[in-house]
Formats: sequence, structure tokens, C-alpha cells
Amino acid sequence: MAGDWIKMRGNLWDDPRVGGLCDATNQPEAMIVGALYWLWATADQHTEDGFLPGMTLRAIDRKTGVQGFAQALCDIEWLAVEGSGVRIVGFEQHNGASAKKRCQTAQRVAKHRTANASETPEDQSANADSVTDALAREEKRREEKKEISEANASSSAGPTAEPSEPPAKPKTAQESPEGDEATQPLLGQGSLIADASHGLAEALAATVAAAERPKAPALPNCPADELIAVYHETLPELPRVRLKTPDRVRLLSKAWRWVLTSKRPDNTRRAETPAEAVEWFRGYFAQVRDNDFLMGRVERSGAHRNWSPDIDYLLSDRGMKLVIEKTYANEVPA
Repeated sequence: MAGDWIKMRGNLWDDPRVGGLCDATNQPEAMIVGALYWLWATADQHTEDGFLPGMTLRAIDRKTGVQGFAQALCDIEWLAVEGSGVRIVGFEQHNGASAKKRCQTAQRVAKHRTANASETPEDQSANADSVTDALAREEKRREEKKEISEANASSSAGPTAEPSEPPAKPKTAQESPEGDEATQPLLGQGSLIADASHGLAEALAATVAAAERPKAPALPNCPADELIAVYHETLPELPRVRLKTPDRVRLLSKAWRWVLTSKRPDNTRRAETPAEAVEWFRGYFAQVRDNDFLMGRVERSGAHRNWSPDIDYLLSDRGMKLVIEKTYANEVPA
């Protein structure tokens, strides 16, 4: 809706968060930057504020061809699931009509500063002389007006004097070519200042509007220690968590966010509060206990003969699919 171009940073390719997206999706920078371009351009064409109703994380992955891309964006808080769609976080800071006007205004001001910086001392001296001449002419016009006023006062107070030659009519700026040349630099600077002031006012109005707009409540932080304790309590037979590495914390946070933002097959929320989310994990680990294969109650062959699932496997996409879709002991679906 805002135009046929979008604003993208020149150093986006080397942004550490883009590197994180590459690691999360196992895709090169070219693929990730291209996917970001499609997402931002789509939002720019179809929205005013970055909210895409009806868009889902699966649709974003399908359209970009990058599996896990949308969830990875949520993990770094560049994308948020809101109600029946998704919202691009901070969209109006970089795109949209007002952001583009701010960008164009900044470019005009920068261009003007560059032009002024390239002036030679002779150019600056010529400008100073032209301004000095304009001030001198203005002083002369004021003196002539004063003389006319005094002459009129004298003629009305005393006898009529011999008509004298009428004073020369002072030339206006429109009648004086020199006046145009002298005032032109000042007029040009005034136009640029007006443009800059207009852009500043627009930026201030956009900031106030963004502050007044109701924001979607942020998801509560993932209580990694509490979830690990629930895992140990419910499944003491499985491998214990001895290291809370950054990768493991990210895995817990991803599962936590999914529980708070996704729905069951019957269209009910899995959890709406932190307490409900913790209880969901407690029920999930209890469902693991009901799975004969995972708990080793059936004979396993090959690489799984002496294998035991740990918390990393149980919270991976593959592990959660196995537990939720292939464990039938619990009547209530996870």
C-alpha cells in the first residue's frame, strides 16, 4: 500500500540475527535475505501497519521455501503471532508511508549538506557579498520611505511649496534583477528547512501514534529451570539434564512459545497463562511415560536397542510428533 519499493539496510547480510536465521533453518544468507524481502514487501503492499490477517507460519514457510523460517523469526522477535494472523515487529520504523517519507526527507537534507560542504571559499565569499548588497539596498529603501513621510508631513503643516521633482520610486525585489539574485540563496535554504521541519513533524506524529496504539501482550519468559524440574520429576528413568546450554534453552523457549500460541485439534488453546503452560508440559511428559517404545517396554532393534530419549529429543519437532500423534493412552489430546 505504501509504494513500489521497500527500505532494506545495506548491512543486513552481515547482521548477526540473519546469521542466526541461517543456522536455525540450515540455509545460506542469500536464501534468508530473499525470504525477508518477500515477507517485508508483501506486508508493505497489503498492510498499513505490518499486520497480515490470515497469514500463518506454515504459509510463510511454504511461500519462501524455507522450512522453519517463520518460527525462527518469532524466536528473534522479528515476527509475532497475533490472533488470526501475524505481525511484523517494528514494521512502521522501516516501511510504510510515513517511514518512507522520513527516509526521503533525510536523503534530501543529507544531499543539501553535501552540496554546502563542497562549496569553495570563492563561492562562500560570493554568497556573503550578495547578502551584504541586499542589506544595503534594504537600508536605502527605508531611508527613502522616511524622506517621503517627512515631506508629506511638512506639506500638510505649512503653505503649499513649489512642486518639486517627485522622489524616485524605490524598486521592489520583483523589479530588481539584483534583488532576485541576492535573495535566491536565502529562499532555497528556507525551502530545505521547511522540508526538514515537515519531515520532523511527521516523524514525531508517527512516534506518538505508535506509542498510543495498543500493543499485543508479550509472551511470558520461558521458565527453563522449572520445566527441567518437571521433566526430572515425571520421567526419572530418562537421562537427566546436567547442562543448561544455550541451544537447550532455545529449544525449551521454542516449545514454550508454541504451547502458548498454538491450538489443539478442537480449536482450544493449549495454554493461556504461564501456570497452564507448565501444566501442559507436565501432562506432555506424562504422555511420554505412556509410550511403550520411548520407555523401552517393547523390544527395539538396531540403533534403538539401548537408546533412551532425552529432553532434547522429546522437545524436538520429531519427538513431539511421535508423542502427541502416536501415543493414545491419554484421552485428552495434547
